[in-house]
This record gives sequence, C-alpha cells and structure tokens, in this order.
Amino acid sequence: VYDGANTNLYVNTVAGTVGILTGTCTKLADLYISQASNDFAGYIDELRISDTARSANWISTTFETQDDPDAFMSWGGEQNVPTNPFISKHLICPDIIKKAKIR
Repeated sequence: VYDGANTNLYVNTVAGTVGILTGTCTKLADLYISQASNDFAGYIDELRISDTARSANWISTTFETQDDPDAFMSWGGEQNVPTNPFISKHLICPDIIKKAKIR
C-alpha cells in the first residue's frame, strides 16, 4: 500500500514496512517483484494492484473472506413458498387516476 509517502507490503494480512518512497508513484513505471537485479524465486498466489490506498482492515477482510469464507457467511435452511400467496390490487394514488384524462 502506497499512501503518498510510505509503502507497506502485506503478506497474509501482516504489514511490513518496505521503505519510504522519496518520489512519486507513476503509472508509467515498470513493476518489478524482486530485489535489484535478482530474480524472484518463489510463488505468488495473488497480487492486487489498486489505485486506492486500502486500510489494514480492508486488506485483512478481503483476505479472510477468501481464506475462510465460512467465517463470514452462514447458510440457513431452505425457505418454502406459501401454497396460497396473498395478492393485493391496491392503487397507490387513486385521486391521480380519477383526474387523469383517458382518451
């Protein structure tokens, strides 16, 4: 997360400060995932790039909803449709209809 001054890299919802940027981030700059001239040796399961600096809570919640969705959702029993549903034919504005000119 780059907030205009600091850059934080989150790994499994844990933030670690990578450094302070002295310049500005531009959309024209290349993105490298490595250290200087060294290649990255490992796996990247997911990488997100956004034009909005996200909060630690947002990052944690989006990670947890994918890592353990049952912790955020609960499934209830199936609901049945009534056999004799009630249907009403009330007019919302009967005065407007009375005054309307029907051709």
